[in-house]
Amino acid sequence: KATVSVLNWHQPPLSALCMCRDPDGTGGAVLLVKGVPTTATTGDVERLISAVPLMNSSGLMAPPVSLAVAVLPRRRLAFVQMETAEVAAAVAAACRRGAPQLEVCGERCTVEVRRSHKAGITPSVAPPEEEAPGRVLLVVLAELRDLIQLSEVFWIFAQFGRVEKLSSFVRHQKNQVLVEFATRAEADAAMGYLNGRFVRFGLQDAASQCRFSIVPSKRPHLTFKHQNKQNRDYEVQNALLAGEAALLDAVPPAEAAAAAALPHAPLAQRLALLRRLVPGRFFHGPKAFVWGQDTTGGRGVLVPPQEPAAYGTIPSGVRTGLPPGRVGHCVHVSNIGAAAAGDVWRVLAVYGEVVAARLLWKAAGCALVQFADTRGAEAAVALHRGAAGWRVQQSSNPNAMHWSGARTELDARMVTAASAPPPPVHPDRPAAAPSGRVVLWSPQGLPLRAAGAFHRALTQDVGVAVSAPPTECVDREGRVEYEVCLSGAAGACVAVAARMNGAAAAAFPAVAEVARGVRLGVAFTCSPGCLFSP
Repeated sequence: KATVSVLNWHQPPLSALCMCRDPDGTGGAVLLVKGVPTTATTGDVERLISAVPLMNSSGLMAPPVSLAVAVLPRRRLAFVQMETAEVAAAVAAACRRGAPQLEVCGERCTVEVRRSHKAGITPSVAPPEEEAPGRVLLVVLAELRDLIQLSEVFWIFAQFGRVEKLSSFVRHQKNQVLVEFATRAEADAAMGYLNGRFVRFGLQDAASQCRFSIVPSKRPHLTFKHQNKQNRDYEVQNALLAGEAALLDAVPPAEAAAAAALPHAPLAQRLALLRRLVPGRFFHGPKAFVWGQDTTGGRGVLVPPQEPAAYGTIPSGVRTGLPPGRVGHCVHVSNIGAAAAGDVWRVLAVYGEVVAARLLWKAAGCALVQFADTRGAEAAVALHRGAAGWRVQQSSNPNAMHWSGARTELDARMVTAASAPPPPVHPDRPAAAPSGRVVLWSPQGLPLRAAGAFHRALTQDVGVAVSAPPTECVDREGRVEYEVCLSGAAGACVAVAARMNGAAAAAFPAVAEVARGVRLGVAFTCSPGCLFSP
């Protein structure tokens, strides 16, 4: 769950915090909170408001009480119903002077609190934990060569957690399965290990194998009216695996003692008892791992197998796909023209850590970029400001993933942190809007001859005009850099970043000759005379 705290609260004098009316004389008992993170909850907003110090009629400091909270995550707004209009006015006045910052899931952001003209609000209803998104995975059975049973798919995913439902279907001539786990952590573990791997079913032959291509589904849970060959609910099977012997019907008297011992038996013994007590072949299909536990005694092998050194354990940190991400981590970039995915990847990397950049298949000239957190996405939206004609907007997608391997032509339209080294981010320079000033830098520093090579690379390879020779700079650790003032506008700066930021020095042969293969980066400067101010 998200946690929130108020940071850097500059408390005004007590006289300014007393119960007073809004100086504008407008608004009622409802507060408007702007700039709320998309992942914030009603509890986060309540704790923010309760942290505002106010003085009651007795002269004592008391936190304000909010009666109702409504959160609009897509608009990044929240409304808070206070007890009276006077309390709302006092909170708004304190926030104007204090400027609190919100920290949600380790990410900070500044919010604006003002009075609203609404007479009342309808409080938001938080979804229950079992309906939280992230528990359902969409699995594409790429390169499937033969028919398989849903029970086989069940036991492969049950290696990592409790699988509650499966639903199979065919769409766009692709065999797909929706897998619902009990928790999001179990779904993440299964996706991290199975995504992109070849899986063999039944006998180890080439006729019954496929490759799992997995992405998180937007569905919070699976629902279907009837169970059939395509839709299965595993409530009874999971209850038996958990040791609920009361669900065993018509147990022979000779097996009554074994059924009574079922709830107290370890998982490995429980499976052996279930194979004998439950008719049918379902409990003859478990793998060595069930619900994340090794049932073989320490040398269990996953399906597909892990490295021999990891036998008996589920490798931690193994993730063949991209992080699932959250709503607020992605931005939609339009009007990019003929720019490649690598160009978008390198340009937006100056605003934060980029996880993936993907050219959209159905929307020409558009791309989806996933950042590691909301700060990078918010900086890109706020600072890019249409440079080079690109338009950057917040996206409602949680991530920029695609079905890995489902369409091989997508790989050429996507750059990820797994396929390319991340562009270097200058440790001393905060993100800034593109301007006519750029800085060429390297983690190792640059030789003196790089200034002339940088000048020639800009004028000849990029084709931009330089109004003045490169100026040598020295950062805080004594590394040499070069600042160039371009006579073009921000579009020229973006072109330079797309060509050089995060790329090998060989991208510019002239610079490569003097830089000798060091990684180069281009950073946008904050202002003409203040390069390293925090």
